[in-house]
Amino acid sequence: MEFIEEECELRAGESVRRMELFTAYREWCAREKRQSLGRMKFYDAVESAGLKGVTSGSTGGNQLFRGLALKSELGQLAQF
Repeated sequence: MEFIEEECELRAGESVRRMELFTAYREWCAREKRQSLGRMKFYDAVESAGLKGVTSGSTGGNQLFRGLALKSELGQLAQF
């Protein structure tokens, strides 16, 4: 999945909320002038992409993808 390759990083111990990932995906699609998938189709595509170490789950009521992080979020964390 091109979005994942460009905008995300596989990283054990990290997680991203599903909705946050979908919002970043929609913004990426707009920038790249691409048609976006619907929310549930996007989630299904991430889950079926065969990304090593990436799992879907929830913590504290938040739906997450574990083992995956947005590069933009990692950059912000590095500034602190």
